[in-house]
Amino acid sequence: MNRVVFCSLLLIAVSLFGDIVTLKDGTRIEGRAKRTPDGYVVTDASGAEKSVAASDVQSIELKKAPETPAAAEQSLASLRRSVENLTDPNQAVQRYQSFITQNAGTPAAKAAQEDLAQWQDRAGKGLTKVADRWVTRQQLAELQTSGNAAAQQILPTLQANPSEGAQLIDKALATNPASPALLYLKGVVLYRQNQLVPARKAFEPVASAFPQHAPTHNNLAVILYQTHSQMPALLEYDKAMLADPGNRQILDNVAEALHALPASLSKNELAKKAAADFKEQDSALENQMASQGLKRLGAQWVSDAEYARLQSAQTDAQRQQEASNTAAGLQAQIRQLDQQIAAATQSMNQTTALMNQQMVQQNAGARGRQTQLPSQSYYQLQQQAQALQQQVQTLTQQRDAKQRELDQLPRPNSQIQQAPTTQPGFTGKQSIFDERSLPGAPPTTQPAMRP
Repeated sequence: MNRVVFCSLLLIAVSLFGDIVTLKDGTRIEGRAKRTPDGYVVTDASGAEKSVAASDVQSIELKKAPETPAAAEQSLASLRRSVENLTDPNQAVQRYQSFITQNAGTPAAKAAQEDLAQWQDRAGKGLTKVADRWVTRQQLAELQTSGNAAAQQILPTLQANPSEGAQLIDKALATNPASPALLYLKGVVLYRQNQLVPARKAFEPVASAFPQHAPTHNNLAVILYQTHSQMPALLEYDKAMLADPGNRQILDNVAEALHALPASLSKNELAKKAAADFKEQDSALENQMASQGLKRLGAQWVSDAEYARLQSAQTDAQRQQEASNTAAGLQAQIRQLDQQIAAATQSMNQTTALMNQQMVQQNAGARGRQTQLPSQSYYQLQQQAQALQQQVQTLTQQRDAKQRELDQLPRPNSQIQQAPTTQPGFTGKQSIFDERSLPGAPPTTQPAMRP
């Protein structure tokens, strides 16, 4: 089959039968989306699979109506998977209505009508999904109130005995699984146990219930960054900054995140927006911290004296590193010149030996006869030997000059440390807000994050 025709068929296959998975960073992936415990697996028309974390997915939609009832059934299954994590039933209603219009007259459209009725009922009642339950606003408020009370009671135990506190959280969640406060505590516990994916799933419904709760967005960002989802992490950090402008812990985390961001991702629109919001808020924060005699150094804050000392030490270390690099370069050049001198000297000696050999042979052949002048080849060898001798002299002069340059470099100071591989002030770590930052109620003992 012609390659162009084959590629065209692949594109048509994706166009007709593929879902469109839109990620939070704007990336669009086309193919058949299949739900997995950790997210989705998208299979394109060629059979290639790509795994996508659920937290990275902005939306999943059907691109175009399939042409066969069997394909419509597959698309309906994909649609059902795509609305599993929606908390707003109105979004599901729109997707089902679009599907039914595109697949009118198929058995799948009839089945979708039944699903649509259920979603319309949820939308009409104003239900919201929290965890795995659909609740009214009144029920949500009651759950939040009772959950907040339970979380406040558990909080001292969790701080004094984390293991016992975790057990109390699980018991409370068994009767109130949709409580944002309890889910928040569960997320903190799971994060400390390095169970990042379950911790993320615990924090996500909290963010849906309290979209202005900056600590939850911060904690989601920390987890996403650790699981190499930098763009979704920056999106969460941006939400955190907008929810609580000037928060020191959030801004320090963003400083770490932007510093560790690969250059290839720094031009992403999400990265640009997060960097712009950080710069604006951090400028105000720096002015406040200056009144306390503190300056930002990377993602940390140090005194003026410590800042000056570290900057001076960094400058000295960089200078010594530069001198060390220069010395290493000169030593390499000297070694190369030594090799060139040795090679040129060997060639010169070999040429001189050939000259002597020709002279001996000529003298032996000229015994008893008139002395003959050296042959033309002898003079050629002589010229080569002279050229090689001149080359050796030139290389030796160059080597001596490099050696003098090396000898003039400052000697290493053992008291000055080598320049660090990372910029001072950055630890490579981002921190979560702990159990004291419960949503829905002011923290009792959480230290102020602002200066």
